[in-house]
Amino acid sequence: MSEILEVLGACADQRTDNGCCEFNGYLEDYITILEEREGCEKQLDLFKKFMEINESYRIIVNLQLTCSKETIANQIIRYKDAFKLPEGQLKAPYILYTKVNEKATGILCSFGGKDETIYAKGAYLVLSEPGNQYEAIRNDLVSVAFDDEVLTHQMDLLKRFVMGSDKAGYIQRGLDMIIFKNLDEMVETATAIAQELCTEGVEALKEEAEPRQAIYKLIERWFYLKKFVYVQTMMDKSRLNSLYGGNPKKQRQAAKQNADAIKYVSYSECWQHTSK
Repeated sequence: MSEILEVLGACADQRTDNGCCEFNGYLEDYITILEEREGCEKQLDLFKKFMEINESYRIIVNLQLTCSKETIANQIIRYKDAFKLPEGQLKAPYILYTKVNEKATGILCSFGGKDETIYAKGAYLVLSEPGNQYEAIRNDLVSVAFDDEVLTHQMDLLKRFVMGSDKAGYIQRGLDMIIFKNLDEMVETATAIAQELCTEGVEALKEEAEPRQAIYKLIERWFYLKKFVYVQTMMDKSRLNSLYGGNPKKQRQAAKQNADAIKYVSYSECWQHTSK
């Protein structure tokens, strides 16, 4: 059995006492569950498209993730509130995984536009952190937020990933380019989203009867935004030579500056904006 099938297949779901996800099993079975729920039409339509690609698809829903204080990127980002989150707060919404022609692949996915694309990538970056229990499958996995406006392009790339010989890194770059023109747009978008969370997101806490979970969600999103811009900056090989003269230290400084530009409201300050 391929490693990704072994690693993800071993994740127990909530049907067991120590489950780390909501559901882990065949996609066909999960589709049956969704058909009995209201408001799941978008997920149903998309998941049925994957059943057409391969009937043996499996899916993990809301897989719990853990971020490490020891990860170098997290140390450089220095967003301490992320480590105040309770265990299980960070989750991968959906991971579709299968094996076709001896090639095993996984797709960490959600639904939405640029913001959800960043959050999905953030979840992937946490899942694939060095030392993480899922690190070994990072090269068999891509992240995507399915958007109706570009769904055809996204599915074309993912079919190549699942059925062809294209590597995850190549497909991931293609998926990113469907949504963002370049790194500058990624950073500008993430910075704008963070600012909106600082204003509208924090202001909305006043209306929350139980604000704790809403505060946790804000922290989760600020963390994903910071991690996203830091890692994307570090991964831009063209800029390493064109802007930083091949000096990784200068690129790391630029990556940290981009992460620092993601503004946030501290955990304690968030509570001051609630009615509690």
